[in-house]
Amino acid sequence: AEIGAEYVPGGDSPDDGNLRGNDGAVDRSAPSSEMDRERGKGKGKAKKPAAVATKSKSRGINLEKNRMAARDSRRRKKELQEELQRSVIFFSRANNSLKRQ
Repeated sequence: AEIGAEYVPGGDSPDDGNLRGNDGAVDRSAPSSEMDRERGKGKGKAKKPAAVATKSKSRGINLEKNRMAARDSRRRKKELQEELQRSVIFFSRANNSLKRQ
């Protein structure tokens, strides 16, 4: 994109090539490499079905690990909450006992 360029409405973002420079001409310079990859024009090879399946399997494994971690986190939180509640009861009784003395 050109320095001092302004965004022209109608595109999704300034990176889509819809920029007008100071001279009013539309700047259609080469899009970023990220845009190229999204459009399938990247330097890499096209993804094979096995690669997609591996990625999908990997995602499933990560999701399962995340579920387990979340479950453990909730369990630890519940145990901490119960421990705090027991402490409140213990110290409340101790406080009442000391007040009576």
